[in-house]
Amino acid sequence: MTIALRDLGAPAEIDAIDPLAHPLQAYIDELHERHLACREGQVADYIPQLGRADPDWFGIAIATADGHVYLTGDADVPFSIQSISKPFVYGLALEDHGLDEVSRYVGVEPSGEAFNSISLDPVTGRPSNPMINAGAIASAGLVEADNPTDRINRILDMFARFVGHDVAIDGDVYRSESDTGFRNRAIANLLRNFEILQGDPDEVLDVYFQQCAILTSCRDLAVMGATLAAGGVCPITSERAISERTVRHMLSLMATCGMYDYAGEWVFRVGMPAKSGVAGGVLGVLPGQLGVAVFSPPLDAKGNSVRGIRVFNDLAAMLGLHMFHRTDPSHTFIRNRYSGRNVRSRRQRNSVQTQTLDRLGEKVGVWELQGYLPVYGAELVIRDVLANSRDMTHVVFDLRRITGVQQSSAMMLARFAVDATEHGRAIVFAHAEPHAAMTQAIDAAFGSLPQRPARVCADTDAAIEWCEDRLLDESLCQRPVSLASIEQFDLLNALTAEELDVMRDLLEERYAAPGEYLMRQGDEPDGVYFLVSGTASVLLEGDRPIRVATCSPVITVGEMSLLERRPRSATVRADDPMHYLVLTLDSFDRLRAEHTEIALKVMENVGRDLSTKLRQANTQIEALSD
Repeated sequence: MTIALRDLGAPAEIDAIDPLAHPLQAYIDELHERHLACREGQVADYIPQLGRADPDWFGIAIATADGHVYLTGDADVPFSIQSISKPFVYGLALEDHGLDEVSRYVGVEPSGEAFNSISLDPVTGRPSNPMINAGAIASAGLVEADNPTDRINRILDMFARFVGHDVAIDGDVYRSESDTGFRNRAIANLLRNFEILQGDPDEVLDVYFQQCAILTSCRDLAVMGATLAAGGVCPITSERAISERTVRHMLSLMATCGMYDYAGEWVFRVGMPAKSGVAGGVLGVLPGQLGVAVFSPPLDAKGNSVRGIRVFNDLAAMLGLHMFHRTDPSHTFIRNRYSGRNVRSRRQRNSVQTQTLDRLGEKVGVWELQGYLPVYGAELVIRDVLANSRDMTHVVFDLRRITGVQQSSAMMLARFAVDATEHGRAIVFAHAEPHAAMTQAIDAAFGSLPQRPARVCADTDAAIEWCEDRLLDESLCQRPVSLASIEQFDLLNALTAEELDVMRDLLEERYAAPGEYLMRQGDEPDGVYFLVSGTASVLLEGDRPIRVATCSPVITVGEMSLLERRPRSATVRADDPMHYLVLTLDSFDRLRAEHTEIALKVMENVGRDLSTKLRQANTQIEALSD
């Protein structure tokens, strides 16, 4: 699985990757359970049909700007859209006439008053904004059509583009609103008096009653919010529902006027453009990222869903959904992803270990992330991991190119690590130390556990090496070597027992303390080193030494000196107390003179090892290329 950035595409659905669920799904499940017992508020009974709603209905939905939907509770129960229709019909009026013309009839100033207030300019009769009933009725009258039937059909078509399927009107709710809408009739006649409405006000009002009775669901509202978040393109169908310029106007009014006399408190605490409806729906939009919807019929004194307000407050605090949180203009959070079969750590392995990692390398996956990571970025990254790591037991998050992590994003990644651990997967974070939010979230998630299941590594190479060691341990390939088992060295592969005895006589036994140099870059070569125990780092000298490899037991270093007697190209330094054997160049020359066949076998093994390393390097270059 080597996929460069240009080939990533949209993340697949995660439903097939059960039982490990996305943290965002777990969050809304927990919120649903937390607020399910709430019995505050009253169902809107001033419209008789709405008064029949079950107060226990409660659903939450989140839809991302790329079309993935998370649902919990009664998210598919149909209900009438009511006032949530207002910004959308206003948007349609803007599409028909433009902002300057529409502004002659409907203002854009917050009124700070209830949704049914008669808030008209005393001179012009113009409503304060399209979110109150007066402005919404005026907006309905501005939708271009030859007759009322064409007008409501255009509105229905517009909503169908937003949700990705046909929509219908609840006839019972429409009739109930029409039979009891005396205040709205008074408003419509006042609008006609000031010539804000043209023609018969009853015809316009009838369209308004129908638009409020359009059937929706929590799922549909979330998709509508995601369509706004995506700049007017429905993420389900990829069809443009409305222009991006109009979306900007709609979201501006939702932010300042969408929650009526609760708008200021809402923007301060939640910080999302939003709209509520008296049937119990609340829709919020995080531009560029996602749409959130809650449905619960019991309302507070301001006409907003009690559970809806509580859920949004909790979500905003938990996930940092405030629109003034820092965001990144790019949504390309995944730079690359590849498997451990294609990209190995710098630790040198023997042939048995290499073959094992060839076979098991696909169990390790590395996700290179980039840019600033908001909640939407973390959601997308985790969804991508779930969709593309079915057979993986180890996942590395490479944060080297991350410029910052939103605290709620870090919490989501840390929670995913906890859940993944419980399902038998190891999550490793590389280059996490520069990001305090990330390390704090990991400490908080795992601090109470006796052993931290999520690994934090200094760099990606160390993370991959840790994953490889775990795979090798599980495969019983991490075996210590002794002087009596030199046949395990690849350089001595295919030698007979008698030939190995010859080699034992030629090998010199040496030891090194931690920090001691086995060889230095630029030194004249003295032979090949066979590492028996301990580890050593291969370094390129310079202003700052660069580690290019780590060597462990049953690995040889310096074998190129058998091919060419040139100065050493790298430095080898002991990391631990080391025991190693040396085949000096003088001993090898004697071997060629006295045991030519053995020398030829050794040289064949050198060539084979060099070829293997070149192939691995080519594979790694291809996997890491953009």
